[in-house]
Amino acid sequence: MRTYPENIKELEKKHNFVFPISKQKLESIRNNIILRHDLAFLFLKSRILNSLKERDDFKKEASLDSFLDKRIANKDRFKIYNTIKSQIPLPLKENDKLFLYSLLILGAFLLPWLVYAIIVSKEEILMLFSLAYPKLFVALFLIGILIVAGFDHAFGHFFKKEKPSIDTNVLTIREFICNLIGDNRQDIKEKFEIIFKNDLENLK
Repeated sequence: MRTYPENIKELEKKHNFVFPISKQKLESIRNNIILRHDLAFLFLKSRILNSLKERDDFKKEASLDSFLDKRIANKDRFKIYNTIKSQIPLPLKENDKLFLYSLLILGAFLLPWLVYAIIVSKEEILMLFSLAYPKLFVALFLIGILIVAGFDHAFGHFFKKEKPSIDTNVLTIREFICNLIGDNRQDIKEKFEIIFKNDLENLK
C-alpha cells in the first residue's frame, strides 16, 4: 500500500502543485496518475471523516487509522459502513442506461394492456381505464407488476448503478480508501471531474 499525502499542503509540496484549480491544472491531473490518485485519496478522506464526525458514529473522533474490523461491535460497524457508503461517489451512475431501463420497465408494465388491446379492442381498453370492469383492470395491473418484477430480477443488474464495493475485511479507513481507489482506477481516470466535481469546486 503506497503512501498518500495527509493533507492539501503535503500534496502541494509533493507535486509542486498550487491551488486553486485552473484548466491547465486540470490537464495536469488528467495526465498524472499519482497526482490524480493523491487528490482522490484526500477528497474521499475528507468526505468520509467529515460524515463520520457529523453522525458521531465513532465513540471517539475518527481518523484514517480508525479501525473498521471486528474490534467494533457489529451494530456499530453496520452504522459506520452505511455512513461511509453514502459518501462514496463510485462507480458512476450511467444516466443513459437508467433512462433506457425506465422505458423498458414502462413497456413491460404496459405489455398485458397492449396484448389485451390487440386481442379484444382498443375501445375495451379505454373502458377498462374508466373502471367499467374493475376486476379485469386489477388483473391486468397485477400481471403488469409481475412482468416488471420478473424483468427487473432477470435484467435489472445490467442497467442499475452498481453498489459501491464495501470491503469489510479491511482493518482501517486508510486501507479502505486505498482499496477503493485501486478498484476504481478506470472511472477515476476517465471521469475525475464528474466524480469529484463538488470537491474541486471547494478548492477554487
